[in-house]
Amino acid sequence: MKLLMTLLLSSMLVIAACGTTDEPDDGLGMEDPAPEDQEGDMEAGEDTSESQNRDDEEGTGLEDQDEDLHEESEEMEEEAEEGRNYGIKEFELELEFEDGGEWSFEYELGDNGDKEAEVEVDNGQESDRDGQQAIEELESMFEAVQFSPNMSKDEVFQRIYDHLEIMEGEVKEIELDVEFEDGETLQIEEDY
Repeated sequence: MKLLMTLLLSSMLVIAACGTTDEPDDGLGMEDPAPEDQEGDMEAGEDTSESQNRDDEEGTGLEDQDEDLHEESEEMEEEAEEGRNYGIKEFELELEFEDGGEWSFEYELGDNGDKEAEVEVDNGQESDRDGQQAIEELESMFEAVQFSPNMSKDEVFQRIYDHLEIMEGEVKEIELDVEFEDGETLQIEEDY
């Protein structure tokens, strides 16, 4: 935004400066087509080209500002991507269904910021995911559910069911264990 405002302001100054002359306006809005002193104009032209050359060599500084802003933007995106752990240090969710299926979700944030995750879904066909795919799946759940240590059991389970698109009546047993980065925990277990 600052870059845009700087460019806009600079452009306005250049346009305004190009429209001014040293001669008073005669009120007709027309310029004199025949220059009075060609030698003076030539010298002014030389001064202008020398000034342009100096500007070209020194640069306007906008390129540097643009590059700095681009680097800052990339750094902020990387920090946001790395910091997207939703305050959760360890997470474990186990679901056992009435039809015999079982789902397991595990996530751990290491001391160095490394993330590990594993998702196991067994509902007649086994499906295991780990690595980045599992991390993204769990972070999607974290964002949707917005886990916090003071959530009620009903609120937590309903948000999990909504996110996973399952009905409470399908679940036989659910166990949740969350350790937050600040040391607080959320532990809930329910048998239906």
